[in-house]
Amino acid sequence: MTRSEAYRLLGLKPGATEGEIRKRYKMLALKVHPDINPSPDANEQFILLTNAVELLLSPDMPVYHHELNNERSRKSRNDSPEEQKRRMDEARMRFEQQKRQKQYENARYFQQLTSGRRWLFFRSITVVGCLLSLALILDAFLPTHYEKDELVSFSKSDYNGILHEKITILELKEMGNYFAETERGIWLSTYPEVLVKKTWLLHTPVSFFSTDDFQLMQTDFDFHLGSVRWIAAGLLLLPLLTRLRRRRDLTYVFLYQFSFWGVGLLEIYLLISQHRLEHLLTLGFL
Repeated sequence: MTRSEAYRLLGLKPGATEGEIRKRYKMLALKVHPDINPSPDANEQFILLTNAVELLLSPDMPVYHHELNNERSRKSRNDSPEEQKRRMDEARMRFEQQKRQKQYENARYFQQLTSGRRWLFFRSITVVGCLLSLALILDAFLPTHYEKDELVSFSKSDYNGILHEKITILELKEMGNYFAETERGIWLSTYPEVLVKKTWLLHTPVSFFSTDDFQLMQTDFDFHLGSVRWIAAGLLLLPLLTRLRRRRDLTYVFLYQFSFWGVGLLEIYLLISQHRLEHLLTLGFL
């Protein structure tokens, strides 16, 4: 069996990596293994498959050994039942060894994920995520804060928002830039002083009030944490769901890595921006 024939048997292109070869072998072995495949040619197919993998994973093996394997494969149909059984036992042994090696590597990888400093960080991400998620949910029902600020300027361009069809950018003296629903006609006739409404725990600005001495008008903010409250709350609970699941499969690895890096970075951003850590530590009083 030549290397090109081995690649063709595995359905791979020449130059495939060792990982691709092993992955392809595992998939095909589960189809042609005599214990699974009732076909009378299963023994020969499994031996050919094993020889092909050995050839591709042993590039330094002498050529005569490859030719010997090729010759044995061609003669396998004429071998005695005892010889065929011996070959099958050898092939099955190699398959089981590779299977155990893969299981060992997987177990070692999952052990690295769920132990040591990395696991401590993940547990911290889980706790912080639960606290932030709870704060977001409670902010929907708790009383609100009101803070005085001053409207400095606003954009003349319109954008599409999450909560409102048309929004614009405005600048507040103390709080900086925010998106708000478009009401330029009202703002032009009001005093620059505004009263900003914020949630209790995280102090998220949700709207502001302005007046022209005759009426008090409310303008809602957009693109703030409260506008995506329920999505963010669910996302922050993802590390907890991952910890409760803890199945050794590809889904768990994806959830773990996404929680560790994605949710972890999101938590850091939420805590360090707009003094949210201070608000949480003082239960919203500061």
